[in-house]
Amino acid sequence: MREEELQDNQAADRRSATPARSRAFFWMWLVALIISLVTLSISVDQVTQDRPTLRAMAADESMSDAQARAVADNTVRVWSREKNAKHLLNVRAMSCPVAPPGVLANEIAALEGRGRTPFRPFIVAATSGFQRDGAWWKLNVFSEVGGVVFTMNILDGELRVCQIDSAPKL
Repeated sequence: MREEELQDNQAADRRSATPARSRAFFWMWLVALIISLVTLSISVDQVTQDRPTLRAMAADESMSDAQARAVADNTVRVWSREKNAKHLLNVRAMSCPVAPPGVLANEIAALEGRGRTPFRPFIVAATSGFQRDGAWWKLNVFSEVGGVVFTMNILDGELRVCQIDSAPKL
């Protein structure tokens, strides 16, 4: 009889512990679900936020002429590619924060849809003369429509496009 009572007591213990264990499991599952949903929503928010997908290239006045020219050439080509792809945020990230009136300001305005001049792609065919004066660098650029001079400046260790001017007439 003793064994039967012991078995009955153990069965009763299991039945009374099961609802408590189930409730604890339910709450743990619910907390895990909430944490997962919060993490997912934060991740989606980070991905869908409007921000540039690239930065201006690192540059320094102490670079050799060959290094500086390579950085300037690459900056112009990437800036043109992003402009042609209409990636406004990337163009802004690679441009001076305040563009003076001129071609650069007009190009940004055209990308924003508020420009007076229509959007025209700019394909870099070749680059030539390179000059630098401290943090200010200039690169002659040729495209299918003619030549221009990109004026760039080193700001916070990054080379940014600050102006685009017509190439001087010879």
